[in-house]
Amino acid sequence: PGSDPSVLGWLKADARNLTNRAPVASWIPSAGTMSQPVQQTVSSNQPIFQTAVQNGLPAILFDGVSSFLTNGIPFPAAAQPLTIFLVYKYVGSLNGFQNYCLGNTPGAISWFVGNRQGSNAVYAGSVGSAVPIDLNWHIIMFVVNGTNSAYRIDAGRDTPLAGNPGTGGITSLEIGGQAGLAALANVYVGEILMCNGDQSTNEAAIFNYLENRWAIIAERQNPPFTLNWPDRRPIGAEFLGARTSSSTSNPRG
Repeated sequence: PGSDPSVLGWLKADARNLTNRAPVASWIPSAGTMSQPVQQTVSSNQPIFQTAVQNGLPAILFDGVSSFLTNGIPFPAAAQPLTIFLVYKYVGSLNGFQNYCLGNTPGAISWFVGNRQGSNAVYAGSVGSAVPIDLNWHIIMFVVNGTNSAYRIDAGRDTPLAGNPGTGGITSLEIGGQAGLAALANVYVGEILMCNGDQSTNEAAIFNYLENRWAIIAERQNPPFTLNWPDRRPIGAEFLGARTSSSTSNPRG
């Protein structure tokens, strides 16, 4: 991703290289123009780094009680459309309002991606629900594009966003929830990729990169729809220099 000009920020847990169960005070993007870290200066609110969580890769564990990360310095606002990919797995409560990624668009309301009363949801003014929450690993894609915003969970069907996140770009990002809304998530977060533009044309390549890297067979979570995609062979390397091993042992973790 470091060489791709569309990448705004690439957060991957394995870039932290911490010891098992170490607290995470900051998470610095590995690539992109959003160079400011998301961080947590209060030690009791820091999430935990856990090694070998899925496919030999580490992830960052948020406890659903007090831990979250946020950027102290605003990101340079990127113009919409934006595309965000997240790799995550819920650990505890499957109901309520656990949010694992939140963003703010200048001059408009915030949006979040998370668990909304037992379903995966993206929120921007009202709730859009899709695949019911479970304790498996998932990949979600969210295109932030005003009234044309949409999201996709596990390479399934596009779901139009209920509500409108406005027309601004991301200036603030919170991971693990928002303490002020009592909406903290008990969740593993493995990777977040934020890109300029509507990445629908590169969607298959990015999903394949994430599926291969994390050994998640995402497209099996929803029966295939008419997606107009190419053959779903490992093609992630074409977009992100992905590791293209097709091993699917214990694919759902």
